[in-house]
Amino acid sequence: MKAVFYIATILLFVSCNVQNESRNRSNDFNETTVSNDNEGSSVAVRAKRIIRSKCLGCHGDFAELNTNNDFVRKGLVVAGSPSRSKIFIRVSGTSGGSRMPKGQRTLEDSEISDIRFWIEQM
Repeated sequence: MKAVFYIATILLFVSCNVQNESRNRSNDFNETTVSNDNEGSSVAVRAKRIIRSKCLGCHGDFAELNTNNDFVRKGLVVAGSPSRSKIFIRVSGTSGGSRMPKGQRTLEDSEISDIRFWIEQM
């Protein structure tokens, strides 16, 4: 009887985790749920909102970037490494080149920190 209880508990736990992972992967920029995989964490949502609001004016192709993997596949982010990520390098001005967004007010330190932390947590 104990074995049946343990198996049922494990199955329930696994089922809940699978449902949570599925829900977290469907997050978009408007959701503020927290997940363990960083996709929908509050800092990831803030970072993506910053990128969407500050970068889309000139870089309209960023509109298609919804998940962390989209940013990695596009070559804009190196997961876990802000110093090697194009987006962070350009908005932080660490490359010595022009600091983005070009022709606009530079990002606030807190906005740059959100982007850095999001990339570090990938």
